[in-house]
Amino acid sequence: MTTKWWLGMGSLAVGLGTVVGTLVGILGRSSWVFDLLGNFRFQYLWVGVLAMVAIAWNRWWRWVPVVGLGVLINLIAVGPYLWGSIAKPGAGDRLTIVHLNTQAGNRDKTAVVEFVRDADADLVVLAEVTPELLDLIGQAELPFKPVTGTPPVTPVGLLALSRQSTWTGRVTNLGVSRVPALLLEGTFHGSPLQVLAFHTSSPGRETRSSARD
Repeated sequence: MTTKWWLGMGSLAVGLGTVVGTLVGILGRSSWVFDLLGNFRFQYLWVGVLAMVAIAWNRWWRWVPVVGLGVLINLIAVGPYLWGSIAKPGAGDRLTIVHLNTQAGNRDKTAVVEFVRDADADLVVLAEVTPELLDLIGQAELPFKPVTGTPPVTPVGLLALSRQSTWTGRVTNLGVSRVPALLLEGTFHGSPLQVLAFHTSSPGRETRSSARD
């Protein structure tokens, strides 16, 4: 058995795995595990394409449309994000909001500060803010001022920053799991505006999936 054959067999197994993950992910409403599998459509798409190439290289034509089914489903799902057919905002003044997950385990917190400094935004909401990152933001001379946030000692907190001093806010929470959230209030073209910002739990377990929902 040649390297080509082994590559084809491995690709076939992976390709069929992407099809199973794709189809099971569609049933996400019936199980949190199925819902979890539905989060990898970009990965299913690209891995499925590579698997199809290897399968076709081995001339196993009967399996190409099987793996291609998964590729097609995922292409339909994520295609608009790839070729930019998501609706464009209309003309006129805009309120630009940046929501960034800073990743609590991120070791390069200075890069986060510089990202905020260069952000072309009116509001910046940061999630997974650690006390260390909060100190760096406080020491930096940023073109944004803090609006509100979770207590400074919160290991993984939230922080809202505004370019305009007219914005105010407070900490609140959502749902039966009381997920922390920031309720921001300001004006846009003279009209009052509220923005609710939060960071959901990663659905790695049933309880966390329920909390997210």
